[in-house]
Amino acid sequence: MLIYVSDIEASYNFFTNVLGFEPANEADRTSPGFRQLKNNGGVDFALIVPGELDPGKPGEIELYVKTDDINVMREELVSKGVAAGPVINRPFGQVVPLPSTPDEVKVVAWLPR
Repeated sequence: MLIYVSDIEASYNFFTNVLGFEPANEADRTSPGFRQLKNNGGVDFALIVPGELDPGKPGEIELYVKTDDINVMREELVSKGVAAGPVINRPFGQVVPLPSTPDEVKVVAWLPR
């Protein structure tokens, strides 16, 4: 899951110091607009400031569906009539944009690096 935020440090502080999530990777602290968080046994997610590659708006959420084979997943979805986008290479892995949920939550297939 990816949550778009307007202030990365304020949001990071809220999720870590208030809600008790832990950093997933301390190296993320060097990335000015991105932080990954984890919860023991819970959902891992990331906070991101909107930018050129990620043009979301603060408050928007993208749901990432992890897969072991992005091409097979994409082909299976296309065979079901799903309007899956092309495979896109990103710094954190490959993604395929998928249609939004009925409530307009963005969905992305993801093969992590």
